[in-house]
Parts: sequence; structure tokens; C-alpha cells
Amino acid sequence: IKTINKDLDRDKKKPVRERQWRSPERRKIRLKLQTVHKKLKAKIDNVAASIVAKAIQQKALLCIDSVKGGQSMGTFGQDHLIPEVMKLCENQGVPFYVVPCKNTSRRCSECGHTAKGNRTTTEGFCCVSCGFTEVSHKNAAINIVYQGKRLYDAQIPYGNYHRRNV
Repeated sequence: IKTINKDLDRDKKKPVRERQWRSPERRKIRLKLQTVHKKLKAKIDNVAASIVAKAIQQKALLCIDSVKGGQSMGTFGQDHLIPEVMKLCENQGVPFYVVPCKNTSRRCSECGHTAKGNRTTTEGFCCVSCGFTEVSHKNAAINIVYQGKRLYDAQIPYGNYHRRNV
């Protein structure tokens, strides 16, 4: 999708006489782009359905990260998968929270200490207070579950709370 879009955009910026593809060729490329988008949508639907089916099977509450990266970063999950999972949860009555993500990657899941220095690299997490080390993404996931449990224990109705501070 990214390659096709780049080719179309690059060609679109040129004067018409200098363009590599004329209207009939551009139409074929746009149809190819639509086909690729449909395949991506089908895969997203399949993955989302399996996540929700597993939550139903295990009678689980889903805690979803609310971080937004934008399409320019190529964030597949945030842009495509998460909205589909939320829609399926709402349609099938599966409880879920979209948890505020503030400091989830900086908070120690062991002692609760939050500091910028805890997150040393993209992959590394080392608490400056207690010395706990973990893969940063796993530590953040544990913190997201912790925030979701806090919402659940406070009997907050299920839904999307990404704009609120917990």
C-alpha cells in the first residue's frame, strides 16, 4: 500500500505531460490499491475476531492501549486493529477499557515508581528506584492491565477512557 501510494503521489506532482502513467494506467493502479486495501481489511477483521473470540471464551476483560502514533509512523495496531476490536467488543457485549496511556512506559510495574530515567532505550526498562528490569513493552502492558483493573475495581462503566487521566 505504501509503495503504491508513493508511486501515485510522486507521479501526481509532475506536470501531466511528464507523468509516467496516464489515466488508463492510473485507473489500473488505483484498482490494485483497492484490492490490496480489501485484503488488509480482511486480515484485520480476522485478527480482531480471533482476539474477541478468545476474550469471550475466557470470559475476559480487554484492556487496550490508547497510544496514537499516526499513519506516518505505520502504526498498524493503533490505526486499524484497535478500532475494529472496539467495534466487535461493543457489538458482542465484550467488556473493554481503552486505558489512558500516560506514563505506562515509564512506570515500574513492580514498585510503581514513575520516572523518565526508567525508560533507557526503546526496548529496555530499568527502574531507577528498585532496579527492576524488563522489556519495556511488557512492562507497559502490565501497567495497562493495572490501570484497567483500577477502572474495573472502581466500577467505572466499560468503554473508551483514553482522554482521561486515571
